[in-house]
Amino acid sequence: MSKEFETAINALRHAGDALKSAGSALTSAGNALGSIAELFEQRIGKPELIADRVIEEAEPKKSKEAEKAAPEETATAPSKADVKALLVSKSRDGYTDDVKALLHKYGASSVTEIMQSDKLAEFYKEAEVIGNAG
Repeated sequence: MSKEFETAINALRHAGDALKSAGSALTSAGNALGSIAELFEQRIGKPELIADRVIEEAEPKKSKEAEKAAPEETATAPSKADVKALLVSKSRDGYTDDVKALLHKYGASSVTEIMQSDKLAEFYKEAEVIGNAG
């Protein structure tokens, strides 16, 4: 066997061992993250429920007079939970860049900013058609 061939085989074995070691480390890290997620879920609650609570707390409380003054607005405006669910769905479907561009169009750099906007209903209507061909 030539010296170069022997060196190449040793390099391949070394690379294989390194990949096996890296794979074990990644598996351990994944297991640790899963354990941390379980702890958070047990102590704090499911992530979806936490997000809903944060959104509810961030929503300004309306007085009874304000609710009576604009009943049609509340009936047609999407809820913040609806907006959040739509954006999560569009991002999962691969349209994250489109969602970001729409946020930018409305002058928002984050979902939190658009939630506070008086243009939320318009934003929602445009977000609904993201990814719809035709």
